[in-house]
Amino acid sequence: MIYKALIVDDEPIIRYGLASTVDWEGAGVELVGEAGNGEAALGMVSEREVDILITDIKMPMMDGLELIRLAKLSRPHIKAILISSYSDFDYARQAVQLGVVVDYLLKPTMEPEDVTRLLIDCRRRLEDELSLEKNSSLYSMGEKQRKRQGFATEMNRALNGQAADLVRYAGDFPGPYVLSIWRADEGQGIDTAIEKLGALLPDSVVCATKESELALLLPDRTGGGAAAMAASLVRDAHIALREDADRIRFTIGISPPFYRLDRLPEAYAWAESAFEHAFFGGKGKCYDGEIRRQNGEAGAAPQLSSKQEEANELLDRFSRKLAGSDDAACERALRQLFELWRSRAVAPGEILKQAGDALLRIASGQFYLKAEEKLELLMEENERLRKAGALEEVIAIVIAGLRDGRRNVDSLPLTAVSEDTGGAHAIQTALVYIQEHYRSELSLREVADSVHMSRNYFSEQFKRRTGFNFIDYVIRLRIRYAKHLLETTMLKVFDIGIHSGFNNSKHFLKMFKRESGCTPAEYRSRSQHGEEGET
Repeated sequence: MIYKALIVDDEPIIRYGLASTVDWEGAGVELVGEAGNGEAALGMVSEREVDILITDIKMPMMDGLELIRLAKLSRPHIKAILISSYSDFDYARQAVQLGVVVDYLLKPTMEPEDVTRLLIDCRRRLEDELSLEKNSSLYSMGEKQRKRQGFATEMNRALNGQAADLVRYAGDFPGPYVLSIWRADEGQGIDTAIEKLGALLPDSVVCATKESELALLLPDRTGGGAAAMAASLVRDAHIALREDADRIRFTIGISPPFYRLDRLPEAYAWAESAFEHAFFGGKGKCYDGEIRRQNGEAGAAPQLSSKQEEANELLDRFSRKLAGSDDAACERALRQLFELWRSRAVAPGEILKQAGDALLRIASGQFYLKAEEKLELLMEENERLRKAGALEEVIAIVIAGLRDGRRNVDSLPLTAVSEDTGGAHAIQTALVYIQEHYRSELSLREVADSVHMSRNYFSEQFKRRTGFNFIDYVIRLRIRYAKHLLETTMLKVFDIGIHSGFNNSKHFLKMFKRESGCTPAEYRSRSQHGEEGET
């Protein structure tokens, strides 16, 4: 780097002598001008880059020390070499103590080599300060990044229902805030998306919340009233990420603004409410969430009970026509049900339950399937429904289930499905409850109570509808999840058993061996080597 110097002296011969005899190139310094007094020099300092002043002390209009003081206000890094007469010797020596003045030279005795030496010294000091400044900046950036990572960790804890220390970060990340939830519809690489979002929105804090979901907290940096701006920035980042060559397709829910970090869990619920709009409007877009009341409703949401009853009546009609093998009437009932769903008169959560109910009623009549096959089918269909993020996906799953159920329709008895459609609905509700709780302690009584049945009657209905005892069904779900963890994580086998819902490691190992024909360690080894595990 070439540093710039300015000569300031009221004697032209001094200025000329310095300009013509000093080895500027050897010192790594460029001479950019000369001035005859401090006032003129100050004007030049304000107009151009000047790093080094070579200035006399006594000059008309403004002396050298006043020039240095004022120049330092606009260029804090500036360095100075004083040239003085014998009478100013003590004055010059004191000026060196100020830090800006590198050294002084006496006019009667100074040589060009002395000036060159001091210019080199000035350059070295400037380079040292620049290096220190860069290191300080890097440290500051590193410290900010460490705080951001700590904040992301605490945010993840808060959003997963754990105790979190968020208050300590409020000073570094002041509100108000907008929280957005990003759910991956397709593609892989959540970690890459987090990195890219951090670059696109440097003021944000981003963390992964689930396997295919991340949360992005964007503070208001505009001084207030920036809710619309923050949401706009999120949408811009969504577009930028979507256009990236390695893009992941996301659907996004954006919360209303909030002012306290301890409201993060509530803001998550507000942002999540946007996915109800996404359920009907389609994936891959941004939707605004809304503040929910205690009962889970937003604003003046309409009562939907009559529409839910209408949907249940259509399900009952579908079930009866299915039992009678009346294909045309089955399809009519389903089409009416689908149109009711598309009208948005039924909430997404209820639609998913009704879709699962329809699939269970279809499966109840598939007596050509073995119990093992029926369980696998129900588990797969429920998993697809759980992952479905849009209404048309749900409709496609139900249609596919009906078509698959017709494969061996000629072999089905006309009374394949009981008229007890209420029982089918209750078991479907129980299956949803089991799907949501099987990785924690779960008892037959708890599930039976959730659908208002006695334990004995529920056990009988569950076996009848699914072909499995309750405990066998739960164990199958837990083993299936354990296999997923063995294939996709490096968790210890003991921890995988706990995460899968087994509170006893010996019981986990025994059940895994019974269901899979091998130990968890053997299963992991086979999956890592691309071998098919026994099932």
